[in-house]
Amino acid sequence: MIKRIHDKGTELKKSRELEAKYMKFEELLLDKEQEGREDGMAKMSKLINHLLQDDQAEQIPLITEDPELRDRLFKKYHL
Repeated sequence: MIKRIHDKGTELKKSRELEAKYMKFEELLLDKEQEGREDGMAKMSKLINHLLQDDQAEQIPLITEDPELRDRLFKKYHL
């Protein structure tokens, strides 16, 4: 009887440890997702600034719809 109680306690402790590890992992994933979003927005802002400086404001609406154009311009401006 005592062994079963001990085993159940050990099982619960492991379960809590796994839950804590999972929550930490989830938090790290969310942090990386937010970091990626911020990096992407900064990259787009830099591209828009380059287009404005080069008098190509008409390209701005197009880069939101055309990923190939956007990638070419990222490369052109070394972003």
